Amino acid sequence: MVKKTAVLAAAFGLFALPSTSSATVLIQKNLAAVTQEADVVVSGTVTDVWARQTGNRVNTFAEVQVNNWIKGDDPLTTVLVKSPGGTLGDLSMEVPSAPALAVGQDVYLFLSNDFHQMTNVVGWAQGTFHVENGVVLEAGVPERTFERRIEAILDSAAN
Repeated sequence: MVKKTAVLAAAFGLFALPSTSSATVLIQKNLAAVTQEADVVVSGTVTDVWARQTGNRVNTFAEVQVNNWIKGDDPLTTVLVKSPGGTLGDLSMEVPSAPALAVGQDVYLFLSNDFHQMTNVVGWAQGTFHVENGVVLEAGVPERTFERRIEAILDSAAN
């Protein structure tokens, strides 16, 4: 009887799935690629994170206090970043490779779209670099060295 119930539950679950599906394939990007593709590169501190449901999707939003504009020049002191997935009450949607941001984190973000409104991170997690104790974790170098690498990429692209 238990086996029959499990089979019926599994079959019902298949019918409950949406009739359309989509997949996202991320192309591996190095630092040069995310730098060149980004409209804006900033360093800052995450000050707020929240999730919002739209239809059957959950998106996470993060407000970042900008400390330094490395690429792009704007008087904005904060940017709003949108990432797919997140948790809202009992509803949770996990999206592999989506940027993970938490309040209090120091980060470098490589951003695209209209950063005066809501923006996306280039290459998702590939365009998000976390900082701890002055070291950019994903690059394994001090912040100043990381910034010099970005500046060198920008200089070579300008020439």
